[in-house]
Amino acid sequence: MTASFEQLHLTQRPATLDDLQSVTELLCACDVADCGEPDTEPDDILADWQQPDFDLATASSVLIAPDGQIVGYTDAHCGDTGMTISPYTAVHPAYRNQGLERYLLHLSEQRARQYLDGPDGTDIERVIRAYGLTESGNQLLEEEGYQLLKIDWRMEIEFDEPPPAPQWPEGISARPYIQGQEERVAHRIIQEAFSELAHRSYHPFEEWVSWATQRDNFDPSLLFLVLAGEEPIGAVLCYDERELGWGWVRQLAILKPWQGRGIGKQFLRHAFGELYRRGRRRVGLTVDSQNPSGATYFYQHLGMHVASQIRLYQKQVGR
Repeated sequence: MTASFEQLHLTQRPATLDDLQSVTELLCACDVADCGEPDTEPDDILADWQQPDFDLATASSVLIAPDGQIVGYTDAHCGDTGMTISPYTAVHPAYRNQGLERYLLHLSEQRARQYLDGPDGTDIERVIRAYGLTESGNQLLEEEGYQLLKIDWRMEIEFDEPPPAPQWPEGISARPYIQGQEERVAHRIIQEAFSELAHRSYHPFEEWVSWATQRDNFDPSLLFLVLAGEEPIGAVLCYDERELGWGWVRQLAILKPWQGRGIGKQFLRHAFGELYRRGRRRVGLTVDSQNPSGATYFYQHLGMHVASQIRLYQKQVGR
């Protein structure tokens, strides 16, 4: 079924920072409909909105119902490669299957094309990337000519008892990073370790530190370095998602010369233990299903399981 804007009595405008809570509520309603529980915090959205090159006024749109409720959201921004349509693109469950999903996709595609055709788009690869989080979302993207690029697994673990304590190899230890002094150390390790992953691009320091640390749920005691003697060789960035009751391992990296020695396993156990100590009995992360280091099997060996998948699609854009 397809309904017109006039039939649904919707209005459209750019999002503003004042819409943060309403957009979060929209996404949580979609989370509940799709996976049975809310899974989005305001900080997740705000971290994207506050990226240095992101202009909320020109990149985003919200759909508003007659009662003032935000029932749709999308944005398109310059991503690692080409343009990216936000994974937070969503239609409220009560308004689904009426053509709004395709409308929002076309709206962000139009914005992406305008950017690529403008003066800032001359040196950008002419592709648009979009995320498929549900079967219907995947089908829509494929109908619109998008090709599957990669699949990320969302992996989870639940603890009925404290996780095993790390057993560090001789000379290896972990500690929280020193705030105000070691941000560049953590950034360098993460970017270098991730550089061999397919479809990953280098994130400049200013961009990474804004995304990782300049958010309300950032806790400097949950950004750890692992050291060989005094030399930092790994980093793990965790968040305590208090409103959701989750722990989240956002980035875990071990420099290549130190991989394959069991350090990553102990580092993850260290992170699990810290989150458990803060009352988190459930921890999640995402991993590239094609990670050449065999990360999926590594996490499964530690007791994690695949809970869902995130599909990344891409479409070439002609001139």
